[in-house]
Amino acid sequence: MTITKADVDRLRGSHSRLQVGTTLTRDELLHLALMASENRAASAIASSYRAGRLVVLAMNLKAQLLGMPGTRFEDGTGLSGRNVSTAQDLAKLVQAAHAYPRSATIRPRLRTRSRSRRVMRFGNTNNLTALRWKSLSKTGYIAEAGRVWSCR
Repeated sequence: MTITKADVDRLRGSHSRLQVGTTLTRDELLHLALMASENRAASAIASSYRAGRLVVLAMNLKAQLLGMPGTRFEDGTGLSGRNVSTAQDLAKLVQAAHAYPRSATIRPRLRTRSRSRRVMRFGNTNNLTALRWKSLSKTGYIAEAGRVWSCR
């Protein structure tokens, strides 16, 4: 899959090390989206899902199926301030996520090569993964949601 101009975040202006034209596998992009909070990777995956037309519909349907009435998605990256949820719904999402492999969220580091064969190294945004964290992990925030700090 190739990062395109459409994957550049124009809503928040977030930084990404994935340049337009970078080609990686879907698996690599999934790992980068989940462990390194790479928004361009998330955008590329979302836009590839049935040509990008159905990803938000599918996300909202899955939220309904999981019994998450307070959740509504507006985009596939999580950058829209119109994505909303409740703490109770997020707990249901985490419980459902435990049925899937966690390797993409708990991997401490990933090294990959771009199409130009340049080596790129990424680290997990959750520093606890360096301590052999084995539970589900995902970091990230937008200003509307606020920032939560965790203590060890």
